Amino acid sequence: MRTNQGGSVVRFVSSVVVLILAILASPALADEVADLPSASGETQHIWYDAPAKPWAVVIMFAGGNGVIPFEADGSLKGGRSPLLRTRQLWIEQGIAVLIPGRPRLSVDSYRLTDAYGQDIRALVDFARTRASAPVWLMGNSMGTEAVASGASRLTHGEIAGVVFAAPVSHLVPRKMTESVLDPPLAAINVPALVIAHEQDDGPASPPETPARLRTALTSAPVTELFLFTGGEPVGGPCDPTSLHAFVGLDTDLVKRVAAWMRGRS
Repeated sequence: MRTNQGGSVVRFVSSVVVLILAILASPALADEVADLPSASGETQHIWYDAPAKPWAVVIMFAGGNGVIPFEADGSLKGGRSPLLRTRQLWIEQGIAVLIPGRPRLSVDSYRLTDAYGQDIRALVDFARTRASAPVWLMGNSMGTEAVASGASRLTHGEIAGVVFAAPVSHLVPRKMTESVLDPPLAAINVPALVIAHEQDDGPASPPETPARLRTALTSAPVTELFLFTGGEPVGGPCDPTSLHAFVGLDTDLVKRVAAWMRGRS
């Protein structure tokens, strides 16, 4: 009788140990895809993932036409852009990541409208349903227009700050009609970080752009500029493997930006 009870106890303990090990080995939260309504009348797909207890949420806006690739089932495709390829690094820093797929409208004019501002507010509201943590906006290249436009329409109580990565200011014919300098930057009243590569040779991001942007953020309580060096570019100046995309600098970039954000949260 005692032998049977002992065997039952052993089996029970073994089962508990296996369950605990399985939980520890699994991600804190599985990645999530969802559809949010858009003020444009379309639907914006989003991808969200987070560590167990995130201390911040970053909403990341892609460059180019801003459209994030999703599979037919709604899941996020792999990618070489700075935001897609570094998403796991941010999670390892304790930061939740929300990546929206912009409605398929005109390349960039929609980013500067009040309707798109409503879309960004919807993203912030969604983030708050998933994590009790400060929400940041971050964009790279033409995605910095989205950050500038959204942040100019939100208050300090809604977002904690903004990060502009490789901002663009020079209009490239037939590719751009607006730049990061077009939204009302003086209306942004949250901490702002500008990051750029010193050797960025993209046609839309001349060397003076980061300083011009930082100077225009007159209402931000804190502004700072990080300039990166190094990396081995492959392909054209605007490719995901270019210095404009901080190729080869992912780990250093994420750690430095995350540390700066933590100091302002």
